[in-house]
Amino acid sequence: MNLLLKAILLSMLSHWAMAEDGALNLLQAQEAADFNLSEGANVLSADLRGRSPRILLQSPLLIQDGQGQEVAETSTEVQLVAEFSDKDQVDMSKFELELRNGARVLPLAARLRPYITENRLDVRHLRIPPGRFEVAIRIEDKKGRLAEKSYLWVVKN
Repeated sequence: MNLLLKAILLSMLSHWAMAEDGALNLLQAQEAADFNLSEGANVLSADLRGRSPRILLQSPLLIQDGQGQEVAETSTEVQLVAEFSDKDQVDMSKFELELRNGARVLPLAARLRPYITENRLDVRHLRIPPGRFEVAIRIEDKKGRLAEKSYLWVVKN
């Protein structure tokens, strides 16, 4: 019964987030406003790995700015593509992607689950409102070792 309820909720969430043209609207306008960082805010780039899984963000492309933080600059329509360690090593049920603003956290993994296949997140048509957002991606391997990658996502009109 619990699985059926989860499937129904996921289906409803996916339907809500899907635009008429098939694009995924990642955030509602109010969520974007709540998690928009101020112009001077910095994101401490986390790239925890060691012996844990690998997180390779293929799109959007990250660059390092003068302060050493990793930044993705995109338009409001973008691709979000990440690949994780070998599929037989990574536990995709532990995938997390969230926005952060201070102590506030907005989990987005449930909205992205339909775009996960084996060890890859692949959203080809994503819409995100303009703003500056701290993004954190986390994954565990099957031994419970955690990897995290965080960056500043600057979305322009």
